[in-house]
Amino acid sequence: MLKTDISSFYDSISHEYLLSAISKQLSISNETDFMILFGKTLKFTTCYYSIVDGKLCETYNSQGIPIGNSAEGFIANIFLNEVDEALFNLGINFGRYVDDFRVFTNNKSEALKALIVIQEFLLKIGINLNSAKTKIIEAQEKIIEFIKDSKKAGGYEMLGEEEEDDQNNKKNKLNKTAIIKEIDSGKASNLDEKISPHQTEFIVIEDIDNEEKAKQFGKLLNEIKLGTKLEIKVFSKHIEWLYQLSKKYPKHWKLYSWLFVKFVSLDYSNDVQIISLKYLFKVFDDELINTFIKTRIIHHLVMPRKGALTYIERISTRTMLKERMIEHLTKLMKISCIALQLNCIYAYYLLFKDHRQLQDFVSKSLKRPIAEPIQQAVYQIGSLCYKGSPRLVSFEEILEESEIEDESEGFLFQ
Repeated sequence: MLKTDISSFYDSISHEYLLSAISKQLSISNETDFMILFGKTLKFTTCYYSIVDGKLCETYNSQGIPIGNSAEGFIANIFLNEVDEALFNLGINFGRYVDDFRVFTNNKSEALKALIVIQEFLLKIGINLNSAKTKIIEAQEKIIEFIKDSKKAGGYEMLGEEEEDDQNNKKNKLNKTAIIKEIDSGKASNLDEKISPHQTEFIVIEDIDNEEKAKQFGKLLNEIKLGTKLEIKVFSKHIEWLYQLSKKYPKHWKLYSWLFVKFVSLDYSNDVQIISLKYLFKVFDDELINTFIKTRIIHHLVMPRKGALTYIERISTRTMLKERMIEHLTKLMKISCIALQLNCIYAYYLLFKDHRQLQDFVSKSLKRPIAEPIQQAVYQIGSLCYKGSPRLVSFEEILEESEIEDESEGFLFQ
């Protein structure tokens, strides 16, 4: 079995080749109004901060298609149809899901031939295979084992945990008048209480000395069920490890960013929430931690939850926490990352629900010119506020229009 996929598929799709494929396969001339309009929709503006001169730049892309609108899979199938036909005509047994290929042959030489055929046709349309994810598996038992492991892995572990959280919230809707449990370090839980400790195979952080072990550690933390009573000393040690590993192994930023937010959940004890928030703020302060982790953490804090308030609304019901969050949002807005800034804007909106204050926040935090996606986000929030929309605008809707060092816990939560 040959397994392979395309490197940065959606980002690498050439507009010229895509329009040519649609024109050929649907028998539509490139000069028709539909094709001209479709070509224009592909050329969205890309905004970015230049590392060379630090300035805000804008450009029109000539490759890459937007995802998340349910059309990308259909477009991908049209774009890769010629590759499918070539494999089919050569009698090669294969399966493809978007850019993910599986080819089954009788021997290794046939698998290598299929690999060359796929690569040849991909190069014709300006894309390339991902060599790091290309592998030939020869023994039948290993193929069966690989397929079983693939089924077990499914989606990304972090997503499964979040979906479970949303389902629990949907079944047991929170009373929104009681937004957050009383977090009071003066009333900390009894540490001698019989608790269910979470176990890992790692005794000291030095045991986690490579990428795979770092991923495994994150998966072990993610497998802790919501509401599990954790031994505070063990949890405190492991969240400190997570903080250190975030700097050493930033490759796992998606999973790690969720874990910093996960344990702020009301399902865990006050002590666990206190420790989690402490390290969450430390991540924001640490310049050595990847910007993507900070961006994703803010995103998790502001993401709407079914039947419940967002995380940031829950924790900001305490005055001290709200002030700390505003302080960090203000600092994070200074980082030249549009994705991070967009998340901070929505977080600020959720804290105040006041469009005028949001405008002042953006105006004071960003240099001119302000990126177009940020202008659109602020405008969209304002238009909904002006219309008196009774519902809370979702972060996804906005994006359509446009992951404490010396202070004591007592001081933090007083």
